[in-house]
Amino acid sequence: MIAQRAYKYRFYPNTAQRKQLAVEFGNARFVWNRCLDLRSKAYEADKTRHNYVSLNRIVTEWKRGEFPWLADSAACCLTQALIDQDKAFKNFFEKRGRYPNFKSRWDRQAVRYQLDQRQIERTWCAGEWLKLPKLGALKIRWSQVPAGIPKMVTVSKTPDGRYFVAFSCEVEIQPLPATGKAVGLDLGVKDVVVDSDGWKSGNPRHLKGRLRHLKRQQRRLSRMKKGSNRRNRQRIKVARIHARIAASRADFLHKTTTAIVKRADVIGLDLGDGKGVAGGGCPGLWGVVQLAGDEGANHGLAPSARAARRRAAPALHQRKHVRHNRWPGAAVAGSSRRNTRQ
Repeated sequence: MIAQRAYKYRFYPNTAQRKQLAVEFGNARFVWNRCLDLRSKAYEADKTRHNYVSLNRIVTEWKRGEFPWLADSAACCLTQALIDQDKAFKNFFEKRGRYPNFKSRWDRQAVRYQLDQRQIERTWCAGEWLKLPKLGALKIRWSQVPAGIPKMVTVSKTPDGRYFVAFSCEVEIQPLPATGKAVGLDLGVKDVVVDSDGWKSGNPRHLKGRLRHLKRQQRRLSRMKKGSNRRNRQRIKVARIHARIAASRADFLHKTTTAIVKRADVIGLDLGDGKGVAGGGCPGLWGVVQLAGDEGANHGLAPSARAARRRAAPALHQRKHVRHNRWPGAAVAGSSRRNTRQ
């Protein structure tokens, strides 16, 4: 079976590449925000609708006149940002998503490059090199040799300062050997997944194991002056802790879903309403296990038991205001002194 398989690798840019990527991220974000504002105001004024073709002409005029620094970035990155905005509006009008939001410099930064298939021999060699416009060859850590030839490449930067390159290729997926077995899955609180045979996945609680260290680092961050270099270094430390927690959760889901797919040919999902979660029972499976890839799993068990518990019993998770004091044992329930008197 021929299918699209995604690959994601970490790469280490040099100083010049870091500067150029900062330009790419900033220009793509500027084009997105300005075109989104232009689209919204034009529709409110006289019901004029724009698409990425008309906006691309406007961006070209900006390069030649008002904003000449937009020419410092690759043209394909700006065009792909406008195409993404078109898809976001299409999802909004078809009730599949919310109205597009403005992007911030503190969010995850990403741009997409288009590889010229006529000169693919000069820019791509699987497992050896990848060359992108205005960046040159990237120093990629090849964890595996990809199969196929990519057409689009996405370069992203995480809040903790790491750079990744991602793309998809058409590959032939080999089916797993048949087991002749069927299982039913249900999502729980004590265990993330429980199947009909009584197998339980457990719940490692990755956040709980790092919560003490995370609190300490966040307290240090809150005391530092905004805009200082020390605060920026501390912000990266906190972001790295969150990245480790997210990676641990993703690793657990990958291994769990892969084990389930290898054990059974047919998987039944309980899509109940999640009643009885607060009592410790198993709610309905809010997410769906998506089957894809040569390992048989695209690892989509979501959301977590905590999110399911919030949906089933929102009263248990209402914010409780507590007035804290620096002295131990001085916390008083209630949002203010007035509430405590009542």
